[in-house]
Amino acid sequence: MSNRRVNSITYGAIICALVGALLLINRQLANFLDVYLFWIIPLPVIVYSIKFGTRQSLIMAVAMVLTALITTGFQITTLFYVIGAVLAGLVYGYGLNHGRSATFLIMSVVLVSLVIAIVSTFVFSAAFGYNVAEEIEYLQTYIVEALQKVGLNPEDPSYKQFLNYQTLFQIYIIATVLTSLMEGVLVHLLAYLVLRRLKMTLPPMKPISSIYAPWWVKLFVFVTFFAYMASKFTGITQYDNIITPLLVVAQCFCFFFGYIFLMTMASALLRDRRKIMLVSFLVVALFAVFAQILVFMGIFDIYSGFRKRLVERGSANAEQNGQG
Repeated sequence: MSNRRVNSITYGAIICALVGALLLINRQLANFLDVYLFWIIPLPVIVYSIKFGTRQSLIMAVAMVLTALITTGFQITTLFYVIGAVLAGLVYGYGLNHGRSATFLIMSVVLVSLVIAIVSTFVFSAAFGYNVAEEIEYLQTYIVEALQKVGLNPEDPSYKQFLNYQTLFQIYIIATVLTSLMEGVLVHLLAYLVLRRLKMTLPPMKPISSIYAPWWVKLFVFVTFFAYMASKFTGITQYDNIITPLLVVAQCFCFFFGYIFLMTMASALLRDRRKIMLVSFLVVALFAVFAQILVFMGIFDIYSGFRKRLVERGSANAEQNGQG
């Protein structure tokens, strides 16, 4: 038996044992770690796939699922999350081994996460203990109580249309999609950090300052905000159940690019890594304060092109200084 084969068996056994220990801890914590499994389990699968190839990782993945089957006590929910996480790691590792782009790597994880969310939340919700209708009703009650506490009338038309079940259901679906998107990005970033630490093949990573809004984002944000302002000025509210969820997505886009704009400006002005990290921490800690400010920054960034010119100017100066 070759050394490579012995190593693959040894590494696979270690990974399965670690995952089994994690699942035993999760079982003792009443499945508290279920939501974190999708972030943790793909990482060792990716590392193993890069080290020994996709074919060997399939065998290890089967062993990992069997280990989960034993350690979880045949709990369907946890086992389902483990299978999804293993599948995400396999697809990501396959893409990395075949030199696929960062978009492919991220979207592969996003699609797996989205399938898990759809199956567990909508298709077989009863088996997983979910009831979307009850959750939306609870959300309605929570919003009504919050409005009453600050002295606002929930029966006001501007609030009542937002509390409509159909509107909240659409927002719930959008939140599910955005959660899957964030999970894809998070797994990609974690994989980059782990693989860099292990000095292995790194996934392609584009600098965050070089991410610009594509034309379809510009069009979507413009049309959504225009429709929202038009409904407010004209008093036509029958389309608000469609506009409101789209407005949430548009604001998320603006917040994302606003955050990139702020961090790029901080990097250009402060030039001290510790100060930049402090700004990033403050933005996250004071999310409620900075949220709307970042949305306006995002609108400016999406349509102005100011950040792109700033980055290009900085790159040109760096090249000149390097030549000099």
